[in-house]
This record gives sequence, C-alpha cells and structure tokens, in this order.
Amino acid sequence: MKGDRYCCICGAWLGNYQTGETPTGQASYYSIIKRKYCPECRPWKRNLDFRFYSHEYRKRKKLRDKERERTIKALTAENTALKRLIAEMRDKGS
Repeated sequence: MKGDRYCCICGAWLGNYQTGETPTGQASYYSIIKRKYCPECRPWKRNLDFRFYSHEYRKRKKLRDKERERTIKALTAENTALKRLIAEMRDKGS
C-alpha cells in the first residue's frame, strides 16, 4: 500500500505515513517517515554502528601512536647526535 514504511533489516511493517497507523497505535507523519528500523532491530543496528565506529577510532589511534613513536625515535636520535657534537666541541675547546 502506498505510504507504508518497512524495516531496512528484517522488512517488518513500521507504519503508514499517510494514515498515521503504526503497529503500536497512531503516530505523526514525521515520526513514521524518519523510522528506518523496527524496535527489535534498532538496538542491534545501534550496537553494530558503535562497534564499527569504535573499530575505526582504534585504527586511527593506532596510526597516530605509530607516527608519534616514529617522531620520538627520530627526535631522540637527533638529540643524541647533537649532544655528541656539543661534547666533541667542548673537548676541542679545552
């Protein structure tokens, strides 16, 4: 029927935005058209999204940490070389 909304995951009927009917009673046009998932699939989808975004965050964090470690090693090596150069200059001067 025209105006029916269905769950994107399981295909359950969410309501009809033209008549305002839903499985739980009446609802507004806007609340029906914005629905994508049924009450059973919504928590599963939210959990799935959270896991995906958490995984992406951990990947980005790992790359940032690796870059930071690389920079620290390079700066440490440069610092050691400069200290050695300063020590050599002191020895030549005295």
